[in-house]
Amino acid sequence: MFLTEFHSDPNTISSTATRGLQRSIEMCADGSLPLDDLFALAGIAIGIATFAFGGEIIIGGELAAIGFDVGALGIHWGGLGCGHLPPEPTPCPKEGGEGAPPSSELRRAPSLQRTADTGGGSGCNPPVENGADPNAMSGPSTVNSGGTVRYTVDFENDDVGSTAKVDVLTNLDPNRFDLSSLKVTDVGVASESTGPLNGNAGLSSGALSVNGATVNVRSTLKANGDLDVDLAGEADQYGPYTRFLPQNTDAAQPAGQGYVTFEIDLLPSVPRGTQLSQTADVVFDGADSLTTNPVLTTVVDEHPMSGLSLTLTDKPLSPTSRKLSFKTKDTAIIGVDDPTVNGVSVTVRRNLPDGTTAVDTYSLPKGGWSKHSTKYVYKDKDRAAGPFLTASIDPVRGMVTLKAKGDQLTHSLATMPDTVDVVMIVNGYELCSHLGEPGAGIKVTSPTKKFLAKAAPAPGSCPGG
Repeated sequence: MFLTEFHSDPNTISSTATRGLQRSIEMCADGSLPLDDLFALAGIAIGIATFAFGGEIIIGGELAAIGFDVGALGIHWGGLGCGHLPPEPTPCPKEGGEGAPPSSELRRAPSLQRTADTGGGSGCNPPVENGADPNAMSGPSTVNSGGTVRYTVDFENDDVGSTAKVDVLTNLDPNRFDLSSLKVTDVGVASESTGPLNGNAGLSSGALSVNGATVNVRSTLKANGDLDVDLAGEADQYGPYTRFLPQNTDAAQPAGQGYVTFEIDLLPSVPRGTQLSQTADVVFDGADSLTTNPVLTTVVDEHPMSGLSLTLTDKPLSPTSRKLSFKTKDTAIIGVDDPTVNGVSVTVRRNLPDGTTAVDTYSLPKGGWSKHSTKYVYKDKDRAAGPFLTASIDPVRGMVTLKAKGDQLTHSLATMPDTVDVVMIVNGYELCSHLGEPGAGIKVTSPTKKFLAKAAPAPGSCPGG
């Protein structure tokens, strides 16, 4: 299907084709014509010759139109070579070679065929187009069996030059995730966002206007779990993609940064204790991928438990004097697995008045645990593995105790928390208490020095990772 309208007079060529030819000619700095336009001119010549002999304008007119359409499509997809057949890719000079730009500049894909904002290297393929990414991926530390995992991939262009296309790629293991449940819930660039994309798990789309450009967003998911969320600056009919992601300088922030957020359900068959490791790749304009940090998420069975007492103390001028103690008794603890197998992680979440949460996580390694009668006891009197001196878990009577002190405790009471969560992970069992909620137990505080909460009922659910 051609873009050009057909006419019976070869001297009447649609403005569509004319603009395509004009754009094509402008691409050749040496004055030569792109190959596609040579075909177009040949078609015109045939058309004029046919018309001169009084014949019907069929072959000439159609060849001219086809030639111009090829020219237009060639420009739309990056153009053919100037004055000759498409050249074999010329390797860019290696870093340090004569005329070589820095390696950070050799990032763009040959398909876009555009010129860099700065720097040399325009004679190589790919052309110099700059873009780099201090990317990151975030997600929960735990997820319930059969629960929903939400991931966010942040990307940022911190190199010179602007970007026209960003792909966020990851693989979602179909043996662990229900692929049909995938939802891309938000895509953002600068201060604009799409909200949930429209469509289904396999294909969805959206758009946003940012930095003077329309950015089209498309999400595709294959049967093998390969997810590609593609952001592309909208192209005009014959031109390249529009650049929309500038260098994210201090003055320009947040213009040069963005994110993709998606969520997906875990299959109920994934066993408790499984650790999910998820990374993503960020690709600027088809260049080499840049891989994020891994997000580690443990599949757990959640067991909310009451909190008999929690004490946090702090001395601003003496962090070695910090202390933590916690104890409770609850049937939710009964049947918890053996901590000598994988040890225990303890997380203390301080929920602050401004709505943020400060998280402190500690490890009680398996080597410190031993069994005594019905309970498991942890001892580290020298605090070689962290701040915890002692801990105990009694899976028969349903009891837990924790005791720690010293500057390896990272909590601060400079800003007093409203409430505190204590979360323990034992072989995929998630035990959690929520303390200090008004009307739910007793809370006594001494600003900057002490947080004490008692008699807290079990929460309805454990806090997010």
